[in-house]
Amino acid sequence: DFYDISLVDGFNVPLSFIPTNEQCTTVNCTSDINAICPAALKVTGGCNSACAAFHTDQYCCTSANIDNCRPSNYSKIFKNQCPQEYSYAKDDASSTFTCSS
Repeated sequence: DFYDISLVDGFNVPLSFIPTNEQCTTVNCTSDINAICPAALKVTGGCNSACAAFHTDQYCCTSANIDNCRPSNYSKIFKNQCPQEYSYAKDDASSTFTCSS
């Protein structure tokens, strides 16, 4: 089974995922990203991703841009606070976990 915590659309509350299988990795984002959210991403109750805020190919990794999808300065804020979580659409290498059920 695959699992992850995604910040691709934004952040609103800290979260932990603790698998019942003790051999599997616990994934958590306990930082309060709302406290450091850039003004351009702030919304009531949370912090939008750059894609949700700006709706541009640069930030959204659309199919036309998927091969050139890279982390932005905004997604790096999320990743620095929560290194195990998806911070942009192609953040698979450090953000997808597997666990036998």
